[in-house]
Amino acid sequence: MLTLYDKLLISILLSISLSFLIFIRFNSKGNTVYITVDGNEVMKSDINVDRKLSVKGAIGITEIEIKNGRVRVNDSPCNNKTCVKSYQSIICIPNHVAIEIVDNDKKLDAITR
Repeated sequence: MLTLYDKLLISILLSISLSFLIFIRFNSKGNTVYITVDGNEVMKSDINVDRKLSVKGAIGITEIEIKNGRVRVNDSPCNNKTCVKSYQSIICIPNHVAIEIVDNDKKLDAITR
């Protein structure tokens, strides 16, 4: 049985976790979309330019859409279509296609040797 203090601790931890996720979600803005197949960069595009792309992967063509500063997969030859239901950074493992949004304007926060 959970005590009042257990419930309070759980709700505080959940609130902190949710706040962190919301902060990350709304503060992680990139400006360049990198598309790779088998780890090799095949395409680079500005995220603010609306366009549709077709990328040949290991098992077929992946159709990608960049629109309103977001990236999504419209269609993919894989069976489970998990990548079609995803937004932002996307990986289609069966087709070996990865899509990543990177902020190229971000300043360095540290340099190590």
